[in-house]
Amino acid sequence: MDVEVISAALKRYIDTHRAELARVPVIQSQLLELGALVLTAEHYKINGYQIRVSNLIDSKFRVKRSSGGKPWNFSWFVATRGKHKVEIHANLPVAGFYGKDGARYVVDVAVCKPDFLPIEPEGRRAWTSAGNETLVTFIEAKKLTIYPMLLAQFIGIVHEIQPRFLAGRNAPMFAAGKHFSPTLVTTGPWARSCEQIYTEFGSRKFRVLVVPNLDVVLAGLGSGTIVTSPFRK
Repeated sequence: MDVEVISAALKRYIDTHRAELARVPVIQSQLLELGALVLTAEHYKINGYQIRVSNLIDSKFRVKRSSGGKPWNFSWFVATRGKHKVEIHANLPVAGFYGKDGARYVVDVAVCKPDFLPIEPEGRRAWTSAGNETLVTFIEAKKLTIYPMLLAQFIGIVHEIQPRFLAGRNAPMFAAGKHFSPTLVTTGPWARSCEQIYTEFGSRKFRVLVVPNLDVVLAGLGSGTIVTSPFRK
């Protein structure tokens, strides 16, 4: 994992939006999650969305770097294109799809419907997670080589949070909004045989994505050698 590449990409992206980054983490797993956050914003920018930062803290972009803390104490991106609008949050707690077990899962990057956070103190005191229906799609980021059990674990995560991506079709508005399927992002390459496992996901009607070598992808986007969204098979 090229720490300098990911750090530079994050700083550059925040500077583009005229907001100073409050702190760049030194823990590589957190840096990876922030790289995934930038990658998400870039996807929407490439697809014609206007990107702006929201909820600056003391005029700085404060990134949520862990599962702790309430999201309104941190900053996020807002992507808008005509009638389509989403918020892009880091480390957001989201309710599970099943709904009867009280499960909440913290996703590394969450693309959500807008204006879901409570404003009034009463609502904030009771808030525990975003509703499952609020989540449009998400990213799981890992500082690992892509190996078979990692793919299996990711499918399990999708099953608990957004099982509709493991069968059936996307809703028309999902395609119209140029959203991407739940994605596993890694700093490592494919392990032996894993790319073939991923290739067969389509025949099983699994609509999920895997993006290896995050630092290489971010470097390509920054240099202009990559001009299309990496969230495509």
